Amino acid sequence: MSTRKLLLGFLGGLFTLPLFSQSSVIDSLQVAYKDAQSDTERTQILKDISWEYLNNRYDREVARQHIDSLYNLSESIGDKTSISYAHYQYAVLER
Repeated sequence: MSTRKLLLGFLGGLFTLPLFSQSSVIDSLQVAYKDAQSDTERTQILKDISWEYLNNRYDREVARQHIDSLYNLSESIGDKTSISYAHYQYAVLER
């Protein structure tokens, strides 16, 4: 195998690693959301999922959907801290 092919393979692996890493974090959080026992746990997990999408600019529309879910759930249980957090995430999304 030529050095060039080896180097290209190595660099290709470096660039795809963050995508696999992010995907596994999101997958784990989605499983945790399904297994959550309380709405308070669900708000925390939704916050974490939306941050994964926001911080990595993976998919802004999906981030918005998770922030909407966070806001709506927080509103329904009267969690003012999580409502504020949702507003903050909306602001980050729009920057």
